[in-house]
Amino acid sequence: ANSFRITVTAEDGTTSKTYNIRIIRAPSSDATLKSLSLGNVALSPTFAAGTTSYTASVANNVTSITIVAAANHAKATVAGTGMKSLNVGSTVLTITVTAEDGTTKKIYNIDVTRAAAQLSSDATLKSLSLGNVALSPTFAAGTTSYTASVANNVTTVTISAAANHAKATVAGTGTKALNVGANTFRITVTAENGTTKTYIVTVTRNTNLSSDATLKSLSFGNLAILPAFKPGVTQYTANVPNRTTEVTIVAEANHAKATVADTGTKSLKVGLNVFRITVTAENGSTKVYTVNATRAASTYPSDATLKSLSIDRGTLSPTFDPTVTNYTADVADTVSTITLVAEAMQVKAKVTGTGTYPLVLGANRFTIGVTSENNTTKTNYAVTVMRGSSNDARLTGFTVTVGTLAPAFDPDVADYTLDVSCGETGVAFTVSPPSGGSAECFADDKSVAGYVALRPGVNRLKIRSRSGDGTTRDYNVVAIRPFDRSLIVRYWNDVLAVNLNPATNGGYRFDDFRWTRNGVAMPGETGAYLYDVNGTLPAGDYSVTLSVGGHTVASCPLSVTGSTRGTDRLTAYPNPAVSIVTVETDLSDANILLFDLRGRLLHSFPAEGRQTVIDISTYPVGMYILRHARLSAIIIKE
Repeated sequence: ANSFRITVTAEDGTTSKTYNIRIIRAPSSDATLKSLSLGNVALSPTFAAGTTSYTASVANNVTSITIVAAANHAKATVAGTGMKSLNVGSTVLTITVTAEDGTTKKIYNIDVTRAAAQLSSDATLKSLSLGNVALSPTFAAGTTSYTASVANNVTTVTISAAANHAKATVAGTGTKALNVGANTFRITVTAENGTTKTYIVTVTRNTNLSSDATLKSLSFGNLAILPAFKPGVTQYTANVPNRTTEVTIVAEANHAKATVADTGTKSLKVGLNVFRITVTAENGSTKVYTVNATRAASTYPSDATLKSLSIDRGTLSPTFDPTVTNYTADVADTVSTITLVAEAMQVKAKVTGTGTYPLVLGANRFTIGVTSENNTTKTNYAVTVMRGSSNDARLTGFTVTVGTLAPAFDPDVADYTLDVSCGETGVAFTVSPPSGGSAECFADDKSVAGYVALRPGVNRLKIRSRSGDGTTRDYNVVAIRPFDRSLIVRYWNDVLAVNLNPATNGGYRFDDFRWTRNGVAMPGETGAYLYDVNGTLPAGDYSVTLSVGGHTVASCPLSVTGSTRGTDRLTAYPNPAVSIVTVETDLSDANILLFDLRGRLLHSFPAEGRQTVIDISTYPVGMYILRHARLSAIIIKE
C-alpha cells in the first residue's frame, strides 16, 4: 500500500482540511525471461522472451551443459538453471519462471541432443619398415609413397607395419619376393569405420652395382683427427677439450650411390668416445670408419654453468644458452604442473631446483641453482612460467556498424580499409580482445570510446590489442567517408568545379579527378572542372572521384536539373587560344564578362555588335567563363 496526504489551508491561514489517499499497487504477473543461454552452445531459434521451446546440439564428448537465465522482472524467480548432465540422444531441460504475484508461471523447454559416439576414421600407419633396408623418405604417417634399393643378391624383403589406431587393420605385410628391377608393394590400412589408406613401397633390386664403400671426406667438427684423412685409412683419433660437449661429424661417400650412416651431432662424455661411420656401397657391401675421441677431464672446478635446461610443457624463451640465466614460458590455464630438467656443464657440479612443481594461475618463478665442483661459485637460472596469460595479442573479433572491412577480419592481418556510404558520419567498433587481455580504439592517435566521428575524406584509425602479459599488437583501419556534395561548386548552371582551396575543403590537396554521371564514368573527364562544349550540362547526378594521399575518395552525388536556353548562342574561337579570341553572340546589348573558375570577375569587354575581339594573353593558362547577358561559354587559355 502507498499512502498520500493532501492538506488544504483556508485564506485565513488557520483553518485547514486534510485528505488521505491510499493506493494499493498489485504485484507483477510478468513471468518471462530476459535472457537464456547455454554458454557457447547455440540455441535454435535465437532466444526471444515469447518463445518457450528451443533445441540445441552438442558433440558426443560434451557430457554436461550450464543453463544461464535471467527473469525480465526483478522480482520474478527462475528455477532450473545451472549445470545439467546430458545423456546420449535427447535431453529435455526445463526452466520455470514464477512472477512476483506467485501464481503466474511460464515454462521454457530446451531439447539438447548429444551426438552418438563416432567410429574412428584413422587409417594411418604408426610404423612401416623393411627390416634393415632403409626407406626413402623416412617414414611419416602422412606420407604414402616410398622407395628403397637393395643389392642384387637380396631376393626377398620383409614388410612390417603397425596401424596407428588399435581397431584399424593392416593388409599387405610379410615377406615378399624381389625381381631384378622395380617391385611395387601396397600396404592397405582399413580404419574402424571402413575408411582405407594405401601406402606404396617400390623396392628396386639392383644389377651390376658398385662395390665402392669408401669415403671421399671426413671431418670431426673443428677438431683435428689423426692421422689426416685418407680414404683407405679407417682408424682415427681426436683429442677434445673438456668444455666441448658435442661434435658434428660430416662425411661424404666417394661413390654417388653409396650411403653414409651415423654422422651428425654427437654428445661427448668425459673420457673415451667411439664413433663408427658406416658406408654402404651400391651393391650392399660396407666399410666402417672409426674415430676414437677422448674428452679431457674437467679443468674448470669453479664452473657453475648449465649444459642443458628444459621444461615438459610450453617452450623456453629465449632458447637455452649456458650464459643466459633468465627464461620465460607460457602455458594454458589447464596446465597445473611443470617439470624442470637441467644438467650441469661439469659432471661434478651440483644442480638444485629441478623436479615437478604445481602451478598457480599467473606468474610462477622457479630457480635452478648450480654449485661448482670446488664450491666457490654458484649460478642461479630463473624460469618464470606464466599460467593462463598468453603473449598472443591478436584480436579474437572485430566488427563495424557501417560499411564493410576489406579484407574480411583475420586476426593475423593488421591493415584494413573501410568505405562508408554517403550520409554516414561515423562508425562504431566492436572488438573482442585476446583472452585475458584488452583492446583500445584510437582516431588520429587519440583514444576514443568505440564510436568515431568521421570527417569527409581519409580517416586513420587504430585498434591496439593487449595480451595478458602486456604484449601489444596494432590493427590499422583507413576509413573513407565520401566528400559532401558541397565539394563540387556549380557556376551558372553550366560548370561544375572541385573546391581546390585547402582552407575550405577540409585541408586536402587532390592528385587526380574522375567524373561520373548517374554512376557511369564520363570518358576523358579527368580535370578539376566539368563543362559541356555546347554550354549546357545534361540533367543527372554528378560525382567526382579524387586521389587523396594514395587513397581513392568519391564525392556524394550533386543533382543537376539542366539549364533552359532559347535559340540565342554565344561562341568563342579559336578555343583553346593563346591570346586573341573572337566572340560571336546573338545578343547586341550588355558587356562581355570574363570570370575565373572561382566566380571572380576578371574583365568587362564592351560588345562590338555580333563579333567582338578580346585579348586574354595576360591571363594564366587555365579555363575561364565568358558571360554575355543570359548566355555563357567556356574558353581555355594555353
